Amino acid sequence: MITVKNLHKSFGNNDVLRGIDLEIEKGEKVVILGPSGCGKSTLLRCLNLLETPTTGHIYFGNDEITYYKKLNKVQKTMLNIKLTLLNRTVKKIKLKPEKLEVVNKKIEHITEKLEFDSTLEKREKPNVNKIRQNMGMVFQSFNLFPNMTIRKNITFAPVKLKLMTEEQANKKAEELLGRIGLLNKIDEYPNSLSGGQKQRVAIVRALAMNPQVMLFDEPTSALDPEMVGEVLNLMKELADTGMTMVVVTHEMGFAREVATRVLFIDEGVIKEDAPPEEFFDNPKDPRLKDFLSKVLK
Repeated sequence: MITVKNLHKSFGNNDVLRGIDLEIEKGEKVVILGPSGCGKSTLLRCLNLLETPTTGHIYFGNDEITYYKKLNKVQKTMLNIKLTLLNRTVKKIKLKPEKLEVVNKKIEHITEKLEFDSTLEKREKPNVNKIRQNMGMVFQSFNLFPNMTIRKNITFAPVKLKLMTEEQANKKAEELLGRIGLLNKIDEYPNSLSGGQKQRVAIVRALAMNPQVMLFDEPTSALDPEMVGEVLNLMKELADTGMTMVVVTHEMGFAREVATRVLFIDEGVIKEDAPPEEFFDNPKDPRLKDFLSKVLK
């Protein structure tokens, strides 16, 4: 369902993702673990193009969803000139270690960009909004519209995108809220809900689009401990329906119980990818062993 090939993402000189290769099959529940700042959320945001990858390819089914505009002659010339000047600087001037590291990073990024550009072929730009309709996204901070009722939060996108009539969207909203026991809140505003209720509504809002994949970016990290369970229970119920799920989380129990695969990302690369039993009981990567020894105390 999702294929990622040699994905890189940099913010300035900060390389957050450094060559991610990943395949996710229909119906899989993939949980992504790793220390803070390792690139977990960035990877998730790249999957539905909330972040634009620096280089690399992402496919949804057989269709590539990443798009890069080929460099024109002027752009290539300017980059090559800059590359030449940076290489001369390294050879002729004795730089302090920290300055040398910055210059070498720039050389690496320009070289990577030129090499990647040479592999690109001209093609039509994909419809990003249509792609996102197939990928529901749930954020750690809920992102509900505070000036809309719960009903409007759920029905707004399907009606706006003409995926449903208002009547159909309302029926869907009532059905989904009924399933999570919040139908009585349908005409209230988000500020009247607890954190756990807001996150369950956020999940329902994503489900109202009938997505093929659900992406969860640390959905319980902003919740009080007593509210975490109600959100995780809803996610477990969703997993039982066969929904394809990619979940960034720190909830180890959820990963053990629900995941079909668990990934460990560190320093922008996948260091381990295994079924939960093997991942937790027989980790192979030394960094993962160290990570688990601290989080499973």
